[in-house]
Amino acid sequence: MTMAENRFLLYFILVEAFLFGTFFGTLAFERSSGLAGLFYGFYVYITPVLLLGLCLTDPALRDKLRSLIVSSDLIILIVVIIGWGIAWLYLGLSPWGLFFPYAFIDELNFRFVFQNKISAYAGRGRAVILQAIAFTALYSSYVIFETAGYPGLFLPLFFLDMFGMGMLYGALYYLRGNIYSDIAIHISLYAMIPLLPAYLGFIPYSLLPT
Repeated sequence: MTMAENRFLLYFILVEAFLFGTFFGTLAFERSSGLAGLFYGFYVYITPVLLLGLCLTDPALRDKLRSLIVSSDLIILIVVIIGWGIAWLYLGLSPWGLFFPYAFIDELNFRFVFQNKISAYAGRGRAVILQAIAFTALYSSYVIFETAGYPGLFLPLFFLDMFGMGMLYGALYYLRGNIYSDIAIHISLYAMIPLLPAYLGFIPYSLLPT
């Protein structure tokens, strides 16, 4: 590896450590609103800046970022947001709530940055699996800090759900080459919660821990 590649790898590890640390910290200090809010603020506002910085320091990611900006699949995301926005307005909810930060951060990190860089070393197929494992590891924080929410069989099912969703998002990125469709699905799982009757509540509950 060249010196530039070593620097990028170090930066990548530090950014991932920051992302995982702030995410876990948000849940670990949930009962202390001040600390939880601090960690949440770091995660939501600082992490995207660090991830974009990571993209700009790597030539391959920088080129992919340019392609992402002009991708026609952006229309899919815009249509999905407008559609859910109209539905939320009908229910008397603010459409601003659709700008679900976890969706954007997850897809930028795991699918765009993590999957792309790991694929250079492990191959594209293995990268899909590895990013799904990392995605599941991040959301294992819910099991660690909110164990009561996943009793009995819900515990192994939670891990299967998260790994399955990570694989779905990763496979979609593998096929489409951009994260807009992934973000659209992520937002849709969140946006459908107020519209679903109680007996269908398991759908977003099992597929979207946040």
